[in-house]
Amino acid sequence: MERVLRGEEISRLMDIACSLSGKVYYFPVRHHSPACSFHLEKVIEAYQPDIILIEGPDNANDLIPDMTDETTQAPFCIYYSYRDKKGLISEEKGDYRCYYPFLDASPELVALRGGKAKGVPTLFCDLPFEEILIAEQDGMGLRKQDEKNSYNDDAYLAENSFIAGVVERSGLRSFEEFWERHFEMKGLVEETSEFLADMLYYCVLSRANTAVSMMREDGCLSREAYMRAQIQKASEKHAKVLVVCGGFHVAGLMDNKDWLLAEDGSAIGGEFFGREIPEGLTVREGDRKLHSIDEGDKGVYLMSYSMEAADRLNGYCSGMPHPMFYQRIWEGLHAGGGEIEKVYEQELLQFLVEVGKRVRQKEGYPSTFDEICAMTMGKNLALLRGKPFPGVYELTDAVLSNYVKGEYQLATDRPMRVLRERLTGNRIGKLTENAKLPPLCSDFEKLCRTYRLDIHATTKKELTLSLFSKKRHREISAFLYRMEFLGTEFAVRRKGPSLRQRKDRNLIREIWEYSYKPQVSSVLIDSSVYGGTLEEACRTLVDRCFLEENDAGAASTLVVRMFEMDLGFGSAGIWEKLSSIIQESEDFFSLTQTFSNLGMLIDMKELYGYEVDLQPMRDLVVQKLLALLGHLTKVKDEDAQKILEALKELYRVFLRSDMKEERLYFIEILSKMREEADLNALLSGGVNGLLFSYGEVSNEKIAQTTQGYLLASGEKAGKAANFVRGLFYVARDVIFAWEGMIDMLDGFLRRTSYEEFLIVLPQLRLAFSFFTPAEMDRLASKVAKKYGLRQSEFEELKAVGADEYAYGKALEERILRAMA
Repeated sequence: MERVLRGEEISRLMDIACSLSGKVYYFPVRHHSPACSFHLEKVIEAYQPDIILIEGPDNANDLIPDMTDETTQAPFCIYYSYRDKKGLISEEKGDYRCYYPFLDASPELVALRGGKAKGVPTLFCDLPFEEILIAEQDGMGLRKQDEKNSYNDDAYLAENSFIAGVVERSGLRSFEEFWERHFEMKGLVEETSEFLADMLYYCVLSRANTAVSMMREDGCLSREAYMRAQIQKASEKHAKVLVVCGGFHVAGLMDNKDWLLAEDGSAIGGEFFGREIPEGLTVREGDRKLHSIDEGDKGVYLMSYSMEAADRLNGYCSGMPHPMFYQRIWEGLHAGGGEIEKVYEQELLQFLVEVGKRVRQKEGYPSTFDEICAMTMGKNLALLRGKPFPGVYELTDAVLSNYVKGEYQLATDRPMRVLRERLTGNRIGKLTENAKLPPLCSDFEKLCRTYRLDIHATTKKELTLSLFSKKRHREISAFLYRMEFLGTEFAVRRKGPSLRQRKDRNLIREIWEYSYKPQVSSVLIDSSVYGGTLEEACRTLVDRCFLEENDAGAASTLVVRMFEMDLGFGSAGIWEKLSSIIQESEDFFSLTQTFSNLGMLIDMKELYGYEVDLQPMRDLVVQKLLALLGHLTKVKDEDAQKILEALKELYRVFLRSDMKEERLYFIEILSKMREEADLNALLSGGVNGLLFSYGEVSNEKIAQTTQGYLLASGEKAGKAANFVRGLFYVARDVIFAWEGMIDMLDGFLRRTSYEEFLIVLPQLRLAFSFFTPAEMDRLASKVAKKYGLRQSEFEELKAVGADEYAYGKALEERILRAMA
């Protein structure tokens, strides 16, 4: 790149930090950069180190053999977790976790693999994860909120006043385009010494323009102090030490007296800094003592990772954008026999063809000529922008200009969406079979193999399960529900019976959509404390939830979830706990939910084939509900609907021959509620309807009560629709049993003003929504007959829109005034 800094200081730093004859060789990198890795391979070959130290928490050193195993495939990551039981971080004693991803082109992984190939030991040399957390201030570094916490953070190199100014002056659109032009592309055609000089120039200036307070608050200075100590120990044992670290840290790891300061601490006096040396280049912290932390509070594991999660554009702050593009560049560089320029041009052509083919399958374009034009444009744009060959930004511009037909908008953006998917990739890594994993993760992978679920790509797959005809499908359903219960977000049920919501219980198939994401493994690792298998972990977690639960509705919903997960309803202690919660509960709505959940499970018992007798538990709930029911008269409409649902379910249950005593008591309570003067209108309709269904209230009494609502004036008239809705919800047959109901409703509607009609219309629509299509036809026939129409004529009538009705009403009033 054009030298962004010319000065004696940087030349001295280069001579000392990157000397092939030096005792310690500092290699500066940007994480996941193919260009950095390209030159790192050359340095390993030329320097021939005795040991390689790599930036990374050193409590993962035991994982290095698995990381470098020939059967381990990138992308993968190290997953760190820490439970702050001692409150060393904060009084909240929270749980913390982070990811340390590795791609094939990551310099850290290249260093690990290069060391293994040469028989050279490799070690991570940074503070352990928990110590980094302790060193950081709240909201900084790995303790940031609402972010994808990643160990390696390149924000220092991408976000500071220096780089913002350089990008602006370069005329490029972003830091990423600046990086690609000057490092990923021009860096590949430079000699290693030139590339490293550019890296050091850039990194030193980035550090010089970063506030010391920020480096201190996010633990950067503490980490560098620890790494300096590890480098010193290694240099005492080995003749040549290669240090692979983020370029930002090089100036902080070296003794500044070697390149920046004289023995007395004054500036040596170079062409750039002179005596005005930025504090960020000279500040150092002393060695820090590690804390005593229980091993059980720490977790370090390898887990598969995805290209999608590694994409900087998806929120991974330390990644490079478009990881699959650079993965293919990296593979092209090692394919052998090709020039670097040809590698980039070949990938430009390949992406254009792949995107064109994919878009053409659905949209019918672009043509072969469009692809040729795009290829030509990409190469010419590179020449215009001073780039040695076309990169990802030339590819993007070429697709936008030649593949998007018309204005770039939602309807025409498919080529760009396909390109974005291709540039990101859907590859997921694979670990060696001997990798250190919690038993829970191993059980998950074993079950996925057993059920033939593809977890080696991030694309979503659909799965249809026949619950009642295939035992294996019921097992898969339970497996997916267990994954859902643990919060892995591995699968989502799209269609099928929803037992918790009591919807679509007549369906016999479930349709699931599943896909593997890195957080699946992280959640399983966190959940491994509950058991070694999914069944054991879910059962343990259910037991814990029951111990902490005091709400009957929530506890019974937990029982439903056990049923979904096929856990055999857990231990006997669960039923004792649920019984205790029910006996102590005075919350009618919570008990209503419990009653509904238990009733649903009893109804599904034969279909799903389980043996547990839930009847005694539901009988206990019934007793509690009956005891509370008589006190529920003054309630809100939204609560009245819930009570109405419970009453209807109780009515259905009490029809059983063995529930005669409860049925008589229920009728007695309903009769008392009916006499309450201030009974909620919706509830009043339901109570009257239930008593009518039991034969306790005659047609005449129903007519009298209904007429009282429909003929009343003032506030009670506004409640008429609610009453009718409650009545039809539990006893819609009353409209056929008593002919006068239609006349009464007709009179009510004819008397209602337009403004009042709009108010009651929603409730009336709900009231008539309870009728079946056949019943609606019967009603239509009766209404047609009332107005002297044949049913066919009535069915041809069209609804009048609100605007049309308002116009007609205004016209009628105008005519009447004129006639008067």
